[in-house]
Formats: sequence, structure tokens, C-alpha cells
Amino acid sequence: MKIIFISNLFLLFLILSCVSDAPHDNPLDAAHGNKGVRVSGKVLTFYPPFHPVSGAQILLFPDNRIEFSDLQGNFSFGNVQPGVVEIITSAPTYASDTLFVNLKTTDKDLLIHLDALPIFEQVKIRSHHLKQWFPVEDTYYLELRVQVGDPDGKGDVSRVFFSVPDLAYKDTLNATAQPGHFEKYLSQEQLPIPNLAQIIGKKFDFQAVDQPGNSAYSHDHFLPRIIEATPQLISPVGLQTVNGDSVVFTWQKIHLNYFFTFKIELFQINLGVFTRVATIDGIPDTEDRFAYSTGNLLSGQYFWRVYIVDEFGDTSGSKEAAFQIP
Repeated sequence: MKIIFISNLFLLFLILSCVSDAPHDNPLDAAHGNKGVRVSGKVLTFYPPFHPVSGAQILLFPDNRIEFSDLQGNFSFGNVQPGVVEIITSAPTYASDTLFVNLKTTDKDLLIHLDALPIFEQVKIRSHHLKQWFPVEDTYYLELRVQVGDPDGKGDVSRVFFSVPDLAYKDTLNATAQPGHFEKYLSQEQLPIPNLAQIIGKKFDFQAVDQPGNSAYSHDHFLPRIIEATPQLISPVGLQTVNGDSVVFTWQKIHLNYFFTFKIELFQINLGVFTRVATIDGIPDTEDRFAYSTGNLLSGQYFWRVYIVDEFGDTSGSKEAAFQIP
């Protein structure tokens, strides 16, 4: 038995002496130290010149780690194990960005560009009511005006949509010549309701889309009111001839239970073409007349109209009345 035991020990010694140490190149090998690699980078704005985005949150998965970019937009993760990682970067007023990176055995440096989202600066929903001689039915229409900014520049705002969820209605606003300004006029007949008054209490939601295709939203806007009362014009009417230094526009007094002012619009009639010659705003609601110098008017025919204008910009206009300057 003693001879057999010695022989087994000798055989084991020979086997071990023939086996060299296993290589430890694999970073996942415990003997390698399991240090991983470094993932670092910089968070910048979307368009040149690229500015750093500070305070951006960078999430690293599957490690479930978080870092924040510094004042120069820099961030860094140490000891990240090789393989596919997901990096989600977000910051207030920016669209989030997701990257999938296949890490090898060397450090990785990244440049992450965040798209600044549009910012709604102003949303106005107004109603307009107009009496007229022809057609005899009153005209009602809706005015939507939206002003949208963007840290990447107002030219980056591509489109603006609005919707009325209760009516399952959606449409696109029209861009104006001024960057970042959008508008839409809708007659009562264009809306899926028989009467514009039914839009009161219905919420409007707005969506602004930028050139890269990211969106910002502004919710819960409402039409404040529809003004049903209209001014009744007294003088001058019926192509009355106006002599003297001024024409005195006169209308019936109106009493409403909210703040409003009057506005006068004056047009010249020339071969069937109407040319606006004056707009007088901000006439107090206590007034029922306004004197306008005829020295500003050429000989010819004119018509005028008076509007009620509330604090929101909703209006209600009278029928037109005509006069002439000899």
C-alpha cells in the first residue's frame, strides 16, 4: 500500500508540472482584477456652434448607474464591464437621447447631442362676431394665435398642431412671415359643431414639432367668451355728406358686465375696392362717439364700423355704415 501511495503522488507531480498557468487576458476573469473600462463623454447642443449642456442626467444600463454632466458638459463612468450597454441622456427642455454601445476592452469616449425642445411662449384663442348687411346672417369665426420659441432658434420650429379632444378635431396652424408665429382662422362652418358657442368649455391642446421631429406640448387652453352684443351705429349713415373739419362717429351706448373698449375701422370706397384708411383702438366703454379729422380724408365715399373688444381680444362688430366727403 505504501508503494502505491508514493506512485500516485509521483504521477500527480508529473501532471501538474506539465500544465502551465492559464492566461488571464479575459477582463471577466477574476484573476484579471475585473476593473472594466471607462465610458466618458461630453453632452452638447444639437446644432453648431455646439455648446455644453450642463446638468444633463446620464443613465447607464444594465449597471443602473447615474452621472450628471458638469459645466463643460463632461461626464464619466469608471469600471464598466465590456458588452452592450444602454446610455440614456436627458435634460430639462431637451429631448432625451438613447445610445447602445458595444464596449470592448478599451475605454470609450462619446459625443452626445441633445435637441432643445420648442417652448410655447404665448397661446391665444379668440372669437369674432360680425353683423353685416349681406349676407344677413351674422358671421362667427375662431382665431388661434401661437408664439413658439426654441433655444436652437425659432427657425427650428417646423409645425404647430392643435386639437379639440371633445370634438375629435385636429388641424394644423399656418406659419406666418415672422419666425415662431403661427395662426389659424376657422369659420363656424369649418368646425364640427352647428354653433360656435358650443366650443365654450372645450379644451384646446397644442403640439409644436421641431426640425429633428421632436415635440413639445401645451395643454388645457379655452376660448374665454363669444360677444353676442353688437354696436348700433347712429351717424353718419346712408351715404350722408359730411362737411366741416371732422366727422363725428356716433353709436348707441352699450353696457356689459365685463371690461371692454371700442374700436373703429374706417375704409375708403374706390371703384368697388375697399382700402383701410384708419383704425382707432382703445376707445373707453363709456364713450358713444369719436371725432375724426376730415383733413385726413380725400374727397370720396367711405364706410365705417365699430367693434366691441374685450380684454382677451374677442370682438363683435357692427354693420357697416357709409358716408361721403365732398
